[in-house]
Amino acid sequence: APDWAENYGELENFTFSRLSKSLRFSQMQIETNTLLDGKGITMDIYDMLGNGVLLSEGYQDILVESKSFLDTLVNLGLDNRCQAGVHVLIDPRCAYHLQTVKGQSMTELYAHERNLMQMLVPFGLATCYSSDHNLRNKVVAVAGQYLRNRTETEIRSLFAGNFVLLDGEAVRTLVDLKLGVLAGVEKTRQIPMDNGINAYEQVVDGKSYCGLTKARTTMQVGTGDYVQVDYLSNASVHAYTHAFSPYGDDNGPAMTLVDDHVFILPYENYGPALLSPFRRAVLLEALGGAQDVQRPVWTHTPHTTLIQYDLPGRMMLALVNFSGDETQQTVLTFPDGLPVWSAAILYTRDCPAGIPAPISSLGNDLTIDREMPRLSMMVLELS
Repeated sequence: APDWAENYGELENFTFSRLSKSLRFSQMQIETNTLLDGKGITMDIYDMLGNGVLLSEGYQDILVESKSFLDTLVNLGLDNRCQAGVHVLIDPRCAYHLQTVKGQSMTELYAHERNLMQMLVPFGLATCYSSDHNLRNKVVAVAGQYLRNRTETEIRSLFAGNFVLLDGEAVRTLVDLKLGVLAGVEKTRQIPMDNGINAYEQVVDGKSYCGLTKARTTMQVGTGDYVQVDYLSNASVHAYTHAFSPYGDDNGPAMTLVDDHVFILPYENYGPALLSPFRRAVLLEALGGAQDVQRPVWTHTPHTTLIQYDLPGRMMLALVNFSGDETQQTVLTFPDGLPVWSAAILYTRDCPAGIPAPISSLGNDLTIDREMPRLSMMVLELS
């Protein structure tokens, strides 16, 4: 949630019951509500038809399990205003500035500014929403038509002072605003998914990703529309991948780094097929080489959400295992170097009062040597 939002969480369970949502999933929802600075939550665990609360559903059992952990979490001082990582930029005025295709449906006013979050979070990157367009020396993610909310001066300042991640719609918006030069872009062309032009994306920079050179990943079935970009001749362009047809024809750059500080992921209307270990590896390669910015911490486990809080005198790292797999240990990479700490405490549902954190370090990696069950969370405090 953005730092200005107030959270009044609600667990919506009836009329669903356990036939639609498991107790463990409900328990995870209740606990993770605290990460949105929530001090409590409304629980709809009755059906409002006169039956009352069905004790046979077992909600009372998970509440007993979680109560002490919840008390700890709300008193840890987790403050959304102090979140760090990739800053996904949003603006509450977005519907005023959107340009729609037909202007006939309410859904056309739905903002796409948050879209990159659906890739960054599963990839394990510390990520947060931000409505502050005056950020400096950060990694920022710009999606959809966010840039229409900003003046030319503000946009130029944003690109000059940060490492910028752009999706395809953001690139097209930048060109439409006559500011494509900021990303080294001359012109763009949107190519719909599954139209036979593009079949796969292939690594072309000669490096090995996930142990493979010339690795390929799909551009079909949920990847989204491909935005073909023509770059300016004077731009410094490093193409990690190119788009290829079913017959091997090269259709131009795909994931690209421009002028060492603009990373372009040329897709829009994208879905889950964008989630590829190769795309993740390429993105981490680009972020690892970013200069003069605060780079995000990341995990090495798919669908382990990481939220970083930089609080006075301490760092809090909340980890949530949203996957269906247990994690035997969690490895965190700090590309800017490990933080300094004199005390490390780990808070879990089983140990709500906290225990000395079982951690070790090697280079820029910090390992938490404790199992994290599926649909569970833990918080590491370094002070």
